[in-house]
Amino acid sequence: MSSTPEAGWFDDPEHPSQYRYWDGNEWTAHRSPKQSPPPPPTSSSIPTSATETVSAAFTLFGQHWVSLLGLAAIAMLGFAAAAVAFVIGLILSFDYPNTLTGPDFVFSPIGVVLWIVAAVGYLGVFAVMGPAFQARIEAGRIGQSRSVGACIGFGTRNWKRTLWRSVLLMLTFFASYLVLIPLVLLAIVLGALGVFVAIVLGFAWFVAVVPALTLATAGVGIAPTGANVISQALSAARKDWALVSGAFYLAYLLVIGLGIASAVVGLIPILGIFANLAISFVSYTVFVIVQHFQWLRVGGEVDPAIAEMVGTA
Repeated sequence: MSSTPEAGWFDDPEHPSQYRYWDGNEWTAHRSPKQSPPPPPTSSSIPTSATETVSAAFTLFGQHWVSLLGLAAIAMLGFAAAAVAFVIGLILSFDYPNTLTGPDFVFSPIGVVLWIVAAVGYLGVFAVMGPAFQARIEAGRIGQSRSVGACIGFGTRNWKRTLWRSVLLMLTFFASYLVLIPLVLLAIVLGALGVFVAIVLGFAWFVAVVPALTLATAGVGIAPTGANVISQALSAARKDWALVSGAFYLAYLLVIGLGIASAVVGLIPILGIFANLAISFVSYTVFVIVQHFQWLRVGGEVDPAIAEMVGTA
């Protein structure tokens, strides 16, 4: 019994002069004239190791950096606007009398509104830009090209698919960080033994839980409707923590290296500002691509809407 071929462009069985997109289960309505050969198999292959994953991420970025940086800039500007709204709301919620007791909290309706705007803005950017980014990366992975506008349009049409996942993931991240509080208390109460136990448990949390939730971040934007991305990511980490963790920590090291380079270049007047922004965008974008590849490496599914979108001629 022959196995079902993976998603990709193949000769159209109905129209031999065209290619047709196979989504892995059935033929879609998307066709492309045979004016040029279909994308080479290597462009859509899934990396098999941590080094290959990070290398493939930089390669894909180099091939599609204009549109990827465009999406990254829009996402980061959206997050920055939400952060500004939150900070202004925080400032308006405190009174600063000329006393030694410090600022006093006061109820500010405008401050509360700004906090709500910040929360909605953050979730909105995440819900829209998540599928937009993942669709653009998937298009690049199979050798296709999609404009920034087309990807954002795709994200706006699919925001409902990612919104509640985004909320749940943020709450899960917050809950996971609360685990550190009893570890600190344990170290304080039990002394040296407590410190040792806290270090061991903290290391396990850092190695397994953080990469799993980072992996789930990619699933928020790429997985099909109804998929429990957090459960899938945690299950993948339990089965093979090295597979899940390796590429992320290698990417972390590279991001730290870029951050150090950014700090050094930042010492240059004016030029340093632009260099810092460029390095930040590159780091952010490459890391998102690594997340995408990691989701595919652990067997994560791609939403059919993304497969059809990137298969459009």
